[in-house]
Amino acid sequence: MNSRPDDREYPRPGRVQYPAGMTRGGPTARISRHLFRQILAFAALLLCAVLALAWWGLIRALDTQAWARADGSARRLAAELDRETYGVDRLGHVLRDWWTLGA
Repeated sequence: MNSRPDDREYPRPGRVQYPAGMTRGGPTARISRHLFRQILAFAALLLCAVLALAWWGLIRALDTQAWARADGSARRLAAELDRETYGVDRLGHVLRDWWTLGA
């Protein structure tokens, strides 16, 4: 008699037994792969959208900050030019008075 059991009755350890008519890449596996691909595509699209919004927000924040700094610098420059112009104007009046009145 045969001391080894027949493979058809006792499957080997580690081997998957599929029901009759189904193979490893059966309909369930195809659906799972399809769903996985759809979920992966949706996650990638969502990640791209989040990154695009973050990029847009960062660019907008930097642009706002640059305009605020430029505006502050322009105001300081205008104030300094006004002071210098006032000083030059005052010096011109002093020189005119000195020339016309004689020194």
